[in-house]
Amino acid sequence: MLSVSQKLEDAIKEIESGVDVLGRDLEDREEIRKNCAILDETCNDCGENCPAAG
Repeated sequence: MLSVSQKLEDAIKEIESGVDVLGRDLEDREEIRKNCAILDETCNDCGENCPAAG
């Protein structure tokens, strides 16, 4: 399990680069969020087995 500091470091890297840790464009992820009818506080935005991610 990632520590809180590691999660923060990863988030900062994502914001600075405009690409998430899996290489997905952050704007694409935002579009997925907008189009997802099941997205709620339980979603960790991993993209795995996510019907919104295609």
